[in-house]
Amino acid sequence: MKKLIIALFIAVSLLIGYLAGNIFPLKSNSSEGLAEDKKPFSLFQPDDQGIKGEDKLQVILEMEDTGNPLNNVEVNLAKEPGQPPLGGTALSDEKGIATFNIKSGNYFIFFNSSNFPGNLQIPEPRSIEVKSGEVNQITLPINLK
Repeated sequence: MKKLIIALFIAVSLLIGYLAGNIFPLKSNSSEGLAEDKKPFSLFQPDDQGIKGEDKLQVILEMEDTGNPLNNVEVNLAKEPGQPPLGGTALSDEKGIATFNIKSGNYFIFFNSSNFPGNLQIPEPRSIEVKSGEVNQITLPINLK
């Protein structure tokens, strides 16, 4: 019985400490003398912000034979083709433009085969370098099957 009470006390203490740490995060002094919040551990808020950032990439989708824009097509973006990270999915608008606000770097543009229009050929993944401070743009021609 004594061991059960001790284990219960430890569990409640840890829970209270966890909750207090999330409500009142620790502060530290940075090299400039300004207070800087430390990120507390949290089970509910992942630290991974994916590729979201301040730089802009516009992927323009158009039919190769007519030049007409393709709207409502899912475009994926990631460091490697596969599951897109947070910020790595966009839909093309009525002008055929899918816009991403991401960090600068090298990426692959690719498409989700289960959401791609069935009458069109899915383009191969295409690499692109997104440069900081620029509106990066690429046009991808799409063909009929």
